Amino acid sequence: MLKRIYVAVFAVLMFAAPVQAHHSAPTYPGWVDAAWESGKRCKRWEGLMRAHNLPVRPFSYLCWRESRRNPKAWNRHDPASGSYGLWQINGSWVTVTAKVCGTEWGDRTALWNPTCNAKVAAHLFRESGFAPWGW
Repeated sequence: MLKRIYVAVFAVLMFAAPVQAHHSAPTYPGWVDAAWESGKRCKRWEGLMRAHNLPVRPFSYLCWRESRRNPKAWNRHDPASGSYGLWQINGSWVTVTAKVCGTEWGDRTALWNPTCNAKVAAHLFRESGFAPWGW
C-alpha cells in the first residue's frame, strides 16, 4: 500500500505543471492613462513599442513627454553625455547601445534611429522598469 502512495505522489510531481514565479509588471503613475487618452502620446510609434514588448500606454506617453514625437530629439545639456531620440536615452548607455543595436561603441547618434532607441528602451525597461525615466 505504501509503495502505491509513493508511486502516485511521484507521478503527480513528475507530471504537474511547473510552478511559475509571479513577477508583477512595473507600475506607472495612474495619471499617465488620462494623459495618453487626452492625446499626449506618440501614436505613430506605438507599433514599434509593441514590436519591442514595451507597454504601449506608458511608453507612448514617455515618447511624447521626452521628445514630443521627434526621433532626432537631443538634449545636449544632459550632464551624462546628452539624451537622444524618442525616449531620450542617456548617452552614457554606449555599451548597451552597441550591444543591442549592433553599432560601434560610442556611437550615440545611433539612438536617433527609432528602432535602436526602442531596443535600448526595452533593454532598460527589462532591467530597471521605469526607473530610467524617473518613475
